[in-house]
Amino acid sequence: MSNRFFMAARVPSTLLAQRTAAMAMLASLLVPLAAAQQAPYPSKTIRLIASQAPGGGIDTLCRIVAPKLSDSVGQTVIVDNRPGANGSLRR
Repeated sequence: MSNRFFMAARVPSTLLAQRTAAMAMLASLLVPLAAAQQAPYPSKTIRLIASQAPGGGIDTLCRIVAPKLSDSVGQTVIVDNRPGANGSLRR
């Protein structure tokens, strides 16, 4: 009698495991469809923010890195200087 009880308890868990596996397979088939509809990243111009005044070391470094980053990503990169507040950036 105890063996029959354990067998009855296993059937719903097996069915639940099968349903979970089926839902996971369905979700894995739909993920590429959603990714195919997205625009390539990045889709807009990239702003490289320098937290110091123009002409400083950080600005010079950003201006050296910007063309290389633009070539590798395929988007325009603009260096934006935001001096003030001891380098703390705020929108």
